[in-house]
Amino acid sequence: MRMMKDQPGIHSNGFDCPTCGKYAHQRWAEMQTGVTRETRQGESGVLQPTPMGDKHEAIYDEVWVDKVANGRTDNPQRACTSTGRIGNGWIAQCQACGKLSIWIAGRRVWPPGSGGQAANTDMPDDAKVMYREAQQVSGISPRAGAALARRALEVVLENAEGWDKKKTLDKNIEAARQRGLPQEIIDAMDIVRVTGNEALHGGKIAFDDPEENGSERTATLLWLINIVATELYSKPREVRELWDALPENKKEGIIARNRKGGS
Repeated sequence: MRMMKDQPGIHSNGFDCPTCGKYAHQRWAEMQTGVTRETRQGESGVLQPTPMGDKHEAIYDEVWVDKVANGRTDNPQRACTSTGRIGNGWIAQCQACGKLSIWIAGRRVWPPGSGGQAANTDMPDDAKVMYREAQQVSGISPRAGAALARRALEVVLENAEGWDKKKTLDKNIEAARQRGLPQEIIDAMDIVRVTGNEALHGGKIAFDDPEENGSERTATLLWLINIVATELYSKPREVRELWDALPENKKEGIIARNRKGGS
């Protein structure tokens, strides 16, 4: 599945912050721990880490993670316990909001959920609730994240012009196509609809594949929902605001022209 271009990723210079939702530069720091008992005395007299092959396993403390992420501790050396240097523990600090994201073995462990873009501010409030719930659960259950994303889309459309509550989501999307909504917007709706249906009822999309990052899948679906909300809510609002700013006599002239053209 195509990912949104600003999806958070390990060592990325910038991405959409999983806390504030803004695209921002990220400052990275590797997590370090003190030497543990699983060490041996090196010939130079310096404690050396016990060899573990190519990988460095790390066990992170969720309580500590919560404290660091919320600024209640400044001791990053308590991040993990490990047999030596941590090669897979990193912290990124958002340069927009200052909040931290914590990464173990290439996966973000804090904050929970998919992160990604914040919900479009013009989206109906009840749709925002579904949107945020999808973000929160996606890291735990990709199926639940996709299903909630589908419901968020449905709520976005329920509040838009032309929604028919007697029709299915599929039929309402087709009606939107017939009203002239751009094809890319129709495609975005169908991607969310089909993926959500597959999550609920089972199908060819594999949600349990260990190679797939379920939270990234949900982040992509939510990104598409934001695109739909921009088309249905943000663009009309922005045009309306610009129209309202026109001089009254100019608006009256345009209205009169339109009436004449329609007669």
